[in-house]
Order: sequence, then structure tokens, then C-alpha cells
Amino acid sequence: MKIQLGITKEWTIVERRKLKVVDLREFLMQHYPRDHGWADEKEALLFLQDHLSTEYLHTVLKAMKDDTNEVTREAPELIHKKFWFEMVGDGK
Repeated sequence: MKIQLGITKEWTIVERRKLKVVDLREFLMQHYPRDHGWADEKEALLFLQDHLSTEYLHTVLKAMKDDTNEVTREAPELIHKKFWFEMVGDGK
């Protein structure tokens, strides 16, 4: 009997995009125009993450993009490795 040995590897790829620079308070007022008494920008971002749906937040972030954004990719990292085999030939 002959078998074909194989290996499957899964990798992570992290992509970071630099978007245009925006004033966070102005940005929040434009896209979520109510005064919630945020103490600082960090608190405002936490509020956005908690209260806006992920899809809408992505839509808002996409709207911030301009033609000069930078894309960098980190070195991929192996996250899963699996060995496998299958029979080949006539099975003798």
C-alpha cells in the first residue's frame, strides 16, 4: 500500500493601514453628533466601539481613507500545522 503524505499550514497576515490624520473630537461630532460628556478621546473611542455596530464603524473608517494611505504587512506567523495522508495506487 502506498500513501501520499502532506502537510497543510495556515498563516496569519497582519495588514496595517495608515489613514489620513483627523481631529478625533471633530470626527466624533461629525459621525455621532451628541455630547455624551466624554472625559477624553480614549473614552470617546471606547464609547464608539461599544455603541456602533462593527459594520457601521468600518464604513466610517473607510470614509476616512484618502488616496495616500500607506499599507504595511508584518511578517506572517504560522498559526496552525496539520499533517495528512491519503491512499494512492491500487491499494495493494
